[in-house]
Amino acid sequence: MKLDNPRHIGVDLDNTIIDYSLAYGVISKQFEFETELVDRMSIRTHLRLQENGIEWERFQALLYTEGLISAQPAKGVREFFEWCCISQIEVSIVSHKTIQTPEIFGAQNLRQPAIDWLSEHSLVSDFVESDHLHFCATQSEKVNTINEIGCDVFIDDLLEVLVNPELSSEISRVLYVGESTKNLPDKQKVVPMNFFDLRNWLELC
Repeated sequence: MKLDNPRHIGVDLDNTIIDYSLAYGVISKQFEFETELVDRMSIRTHLRLQENGIEWERFQALLYTEGLISAQPAKGVREFFEWCCISQIEVSIVSHKTIQTPEIFGAQNLRQPAIDWLSEHSLVSDFVESDHLHFCATQSEKVNTINEIGCDVFIDDLLEVLVNPELSSEISRVLYVGESTKNLPDKQKVVPMNFFDLRNWLELC
């Protein structure tokens, strides 16, 4: 895969721009786990096995509302966005986020709290224009939006988005990971990187 002088970069929101690491530990206290579970993978694996996954849905409803109080910007994302502005690279945020939680979990608004969080952390308005923030109800809509707005690069923490056959082959795909991976591409033409790695790579383009 080649990142060749991109002019428009798209970025996923949850677990990419927003780091919920601390929030997972906070929200997990509301669940009666037999052993301490505080990280995303262990909590998701455990809850998906219970009641057809309904408890995982409840956890997510809490995470993306109450959990935002404990959430922090991903390491390096602010510096990356600032560098994009200086380099005159357009940045869009494209998120698969429904309007509200299911009725069973209170039908709470999911999008406005995310908008407020982005504003509070000076990411939208300072670095990303508000009209470059896109919320999509389904993954299919998200992929179509990424194509339609003309991203040269898209960054996401979910491999399933990046290898979606509907995603334009012209788009370079970056799998967001928290730690440095020495920029090694995998067999699916997806490069795993964090925001520091990505900036270093793009500076060489």
